[in-house]
Amino acid sequence: MPATAMELSSLPLVLLLCLMAGSSTAALPALPGMDRVRQQVDRANRHGPSIGLVMSYVAEDTALQASGYFRPWHVQPFIDLYGRRFHIGSIRGVNVIYALTGQRRLNAAVTVQTLVDVFTVSGIVHYGTAGSSNDSMSFGDVSVPKLVAYTGAWTWKVPS
Repeated sequence: MPATAMELSSLPLVLLLCLMAGSSTAALPALPGMDRVRQQVDRANRHGPSIGLVMSYVAEDTALQASGYFRPWHVQPFIDLYGRRFHIGSIRGVNVIYALTGQRRLNAAVTVQTLVDVFTVSGIVHYGTAGSSNDSMSFGDVSVPKLVAYTGAWTWKVPS
């Protein structure tokens, strides 16, 4: 019996929904010893969606820990994965998973990609330091830009 056009057109949607319903631990390779990590990740994901928080420097991690705002999850305070420690907890009642990226764009990219692929995150926030040419800003001010440009991918030219 041939399928109708309606049945065929809804097939990709059904397939997409099935893929979305799958566990994010599918991003973890099937290597020996990964079963324990899979269980830890599944437990963290069942805890609920989290905000992914990434930072580059140990000093930023130290400042977050010293602030007292971050509360580690008593069931499982961290997961070590791919050479990084993903801290699981909350800040003012909001679930957070944070990790140090280390310096360089590649390190940041690997850390953020792991957060997105493995954990249930609803957004990513970069917490850290930055410079400003605006003299109206002071140490400790928070800036939320309207636009962001990834200038590392640009080829700069000397004006003629």
